Amino acid sequence: MRQLSVSAAQQLSFNTQYDAQELHDITGGNPFFVTALLANNESNSKLVPASILDALGARISNLIDAERSLLQLLSLIPYSIPVVLIEHVFGE
Repeated sequence: MRQLSVSAAQQLSFNTQYDAQELHDITGGNPFFVTALLANNESNSKLVPASILDALGARISNLIDAERSLLQLLSLIPYSIPVVLIEHVFGE
């Protein structure tokens, strides 16, 4: 996976509490960790999540209950599902 440049981190962190250089330094430019930090609602969070599970937990904690339930249900299916099928079964 290619690392993001400071310039790319600056574009992603526009209008957030993060300074682009600080964001890049914290994450090492790792795109997954950059987006995980930016998605975290805690404005004082300056730590990379300890695991993918922690990062995903922070990301889905902002969803409404119905959305979170849908993701939990879909996570049990061991293969990818076309979005059109999900919409057909669960609605919008």
